[in-house]
Amino acid sequence: MDDAIVILLDVIVSTLVFTYWLAVFNSPVHEDAALIRDLCYLANSPEGTSLRSEYNLDLYIENGLIVTRVPVSSMCFERLNETAILAPVVVERAMRIGGKIQLLLLKKNGKILVRTP
Repeated sequence: MDDAIVILLDVIVSTLVFTYWLAVFNSPVHEDAALIRDLCYLANSPEGTSLRSEYNLDLYIENGLIVTRVPVSSMCFERLNETAILAPVVVERAMRIGGKIQLLLLKKNGKILVRTP
């Protein structure tokens, strides 16, 4: 009887570990930190510098504010809290970005313009 309980518990634990591994393996990898790194690069670059890149993001961005779902490094920008960063970004309208997107980043008048090409 004791062997049957141990085997049953072993099967349950193995199933839980396998299910967790599948969830981690299949979850998308977001590159929020890569965008913040590129914005930091542009903030310290001369006027007129531009960068076009494809990102896999999960964040909200509006004029002067970037909010992510998970904590990220603020790099060269001011941090509001674990997931919010103040940055000199300008967008045409507030954007909720989830998934792959190509962005054009351009430094102009001390601000970084974020556009979708």
